[in-house]
Amino acid sequence: MLCLKGTFRRPVTRKLLEIKKAKDARRYPKVNKERCVRCGSCEMGCPSGSIKLKKHEYPEFDISRCCYCGLCEKVCPQKAITLNRVEETTDSNIESKF
Repeated sequence: MLCLKGTFRRPVTRKLLEIKKAKDARRYPKVNKERCVRCGSCEMGCPSGSIKLKKHEYPEFDISRCCYCGLCEKVCPQKAITLNRVEETTDSNIESKF
C-alpha cells in the first residue's frame, strides 16, 4: 500500500540548483599555533571524533570524519581554532587522512 502512495506523489528531493555548493557551505578548521595551548578541549568537544591531540603537539583534523559543526571553534578557550572557507585555506592547512 505504501508503494502505491509513493508513486503518485511529487518528488521530495530539492532541485540541484537550490542546494549550496559544498565549498560555500563547509568551513575547514585551522589552528593558530601561536595561540594554541594544547589543552585538549577541542578534542573533547568534537562530536565526530575528528580531532586528535597527541602529547605536546597541535591538534590534527581528520577532514573525512569532520561534520563541520563548528563546536571546536566554540569550545576553544584561547580562540585558536577558526573555521575558514575553502578559498581562504591552503592545502597545508587542511590535513586530510584518507
